[in-house]
Amino acid sequence: MCATCPVVRHCRDWALRNAVYGVAGGMQPSARARWRRTHRIPEPVVTIADFLPQWVVERNEAAHLLGGDAAFPAVPEAVTDDDVWAGAVRQGW
Repeated sequence: MCATCPVVRHCRDWALRNAVYGVAGGMQPSARARWRRTHRIPEPVVTIADFLPQWVVERNEAAHLLGGDAAFPAVPEAVTDDDVWAGAVRQGW
């Protein structure tokens, strides 16, 4: 698939600098890791902050620095099958 892709070089460059699951740019994860080691580029790290709006990240960091509660609880509230069913009924599923 990648051999005939018109953007394989751009995809490979992006995949080498970002955390990617699976084949990208014609390279498997092990080949990308080997390339990074050879070129002394650290493995990319993905955190939950990469997927959250900036204001949430800032609020959570500020709360931690000030000794307050985090923006989100460490342990979410338990969800029962009844809760899920009630939500489905309310949304008309």
